[in-house]
Amino acid sequence: LACEDYTFMKHVQTSGRDVMISSRITYVVKPNINENWSHFRSAEVGIRSYIKGKKSNNTNVVPKESWKAEHERLPTFLFPERGHLLFDQNIRALNSSLAAAVAEGCFDSWFFPVALDIVIVFSHSHPLPPEADAYIQFQMEQVMASETEDAAAGFRGWSSNPQYQDRLAKAFQIWEWSPRQVQYLLQTKRFASHAVQYVPLWVASPDWAKESTCQRVLEQPSCASMRGSNVLFFGAITKNRRELCMAVDAAMHSLAGFGHHVTSECAQHVFGDDLMCKVCKADVIWIDHSRSGAVLEVHRINPLLTLGKAVVAAKSNDDIIDRLYEEVIVLAEPIAIPRALVRLMSNQTALTHLQRSAREFATMMQLASRPHLCRALKTLGLGLHTLSPRFS
Repeated sequence: LACEDYTFMKHVQTSGRDVMISSRITYVVKPNINENWSHFRSAEVGIRSYIKGKKSNNTNVVPKESWKAEHERLPTFLFPERGHLLFDQNIRALNSSLAAAVAEGCFDSWFFPVALDIVIVFSHSHPLPPEADAYIQFQMEQVMASETEDAAAGFRGWSSNPQYQDRLAKAFQIWEWSPRQVQYLLQTKRFASHAVQYVPLWVASPDWAKESTCQRVLEQPSCASMRGSNVLFFGAITKNRRELCMAVDAAMHSLAGFGHHVTSECAQHVFGDDLMCKVCKADVIWIDHSRSGAVLEVHRINPLLTLGKAVVAAKSNDDIIDRLYEEVIVLAEPIAIPRALVRLMSNQTALTHLQRSAREFATMMQLASRPHLCRALKTLGLGLHTLSPRFS
């Protein structure tokens, strides 16, 4: 049950006949099947055997619907952080992605006689409900970055947080959005390979473009009276970010001598519609890491791209993600961010190109992330040993 669909697909493409995947699940495939896994047709589930491609005389077949109704119980995913200032939008988006994944068949191979309550959390410190059977951590921290003493950064670092390490070790699964951090976690030797899954954060990124978020926010009277800026940074203002804010502000003022009136702002402790108002009024949003050695801040970047915003971001410690995003955002060393903003704000053609590319990229990435979520869900069964004692 834990094997990948495509391994079976290769088998049936060469054999051109029915294949028994397990004693419970049989996929019937026509000999001319193409490479699209969605062309698999699930046959009846029950006791049915095939020997060298010939069906036995046993025709006691239980329809799949009956088997599921009597024996199979899909897990329920719970989100204790609903309403969280930072993660509520991610939770809503992930909930929709999970519903789509179930509809696409990503749980068709799940067999467990009891309905499980599986908690999914984003924060590294949010309490876990004691009645939950298992939990999945959508790992949002910069575990590969250097330690920081700056309280504004929140999470200090991986090595100084043994509580978080122990918490992750008990997780049903860890969903990690950075390929480099997947490797880092596996190299700690604390986690089984099936327990750490690469799941792009796009599956939990709100599709604000479809919701016409900016149109809705800008029409609110509270937004109409709020000051907007052409260039915006938002988030916790650490020491290095404060210095960069001053450098960006000075660079934008320098454009006045060339006939460009550009305003800039660094906003912190702003959330919800107030933050969306500032984002929607901005032409460019720039992003810097809270500490050195961090990977790209995609939890900020992804929603901005769905809105069609131009983004200038500090290069990261994950070259895989950087290469993926470098065509649709401007990547620069932190010290070079002010110069990058000057070039962009004085070149309307380049700015418009980034804004148009952003939404196309976001749509593509939201679709491309689905198979990764599906794969993680299909391997959930390998973590059954981490369940609460009542299932032992």
